[in-house]
Amino acid sequence: MKKARYFFACSIICALLCSCAIQSRIPSNTDSQTSTRLIEKPSFPAETQPYREINRWETIQTKLLEVISGANTFFSHDFEKTLTIDDYCSTYGMDDAVKITKYAIIDLDQDNVPEIVLGITENEQSDFGFLVLRYENDSVVGYDFTYRQMIDLKKDGTFGYLGGVADTGYARLNFTDNSWEYIKICNVTETADTVMFFCNGQEVSKEAYWETVAEQDSKEEVE
Repeated sequence: MKKARYFFACSIICALLCSCAIQSRIPSNTDSQTSTRLIEKPSFPAETQPYREINRWETIQTKLLEVISGANTFFSHDFEKTLTIDDYCSTYGMDDAVKITKYAIIDLDQDNVPEIVLGITENEQSDFGFLVLRYENDSVVGYDFTYRQMIDLKKDGTFGYLGGVADTGYARLNFTDNSWEYIKICNVTETADTVMFFCNGQEVSKEAYWETVAEQDSKEEVE
C-alpha cells in the first residue's frame, strides 16, 4: 500500500514538471516579433486584426496593382466592357490625351479591403477626374468620378463633393449592386428662399454644420 502511494505521488510530480517545461517553451507576445511585423498594416490595428483579414487585404491589393501595371484587365461599369488601363485611357479620352498620373491605396467604404483611386488628367489638366478600382465578385471593376464628385480625398476615405447649390458637402462612398452612393457626413442644400444644413442626415444649425466642416478640413489628405 505504501508503495502504491509512493508511485502515485511520483506520477503527480512528474506530470507537474512536464507541464512547467511545456509552458516555458511557449513564446510570449514580446518574443513574437515576426508575427507582429506580419500583421502591421496602415488602418489595421495590429493587436486586433486576424491574419486572414491582412492576407485578404494584400491579396486584393495585388490584384488591383496588376491592373495598374497592365498585367490584367478590369470591367468598366461606365463603359460596360472589359479594358486594360491603356484601353481605358484611349476610350475615355477619344481624341484627347488622357493619362493616369497618380494613385492612392485606400479603404473607401470601410469594409477592411482596399480600393485604388487613380487620378486622371486630360490634356495636361490636373485632377480632371478619378477612376476607382475595387474587387467585386472575384474580379476587378472600375467606376468613374469627376473631380467635383471626389474633392480632397482624406486618409479615412472621406471627401468633399460639389453638387451645385442643390447639394454640397462631405461624404464617403458605399458600393452596392454594381453602383455607388454617397453616405453623407454633412451637406447644405439651397432653394430660392431657403438654406438648410444637415449632419448625418439630420437638420442642424448653421454653426453645427460649419463645426463638422472644420473637422473634415483638418483631416490629413491621402498619400
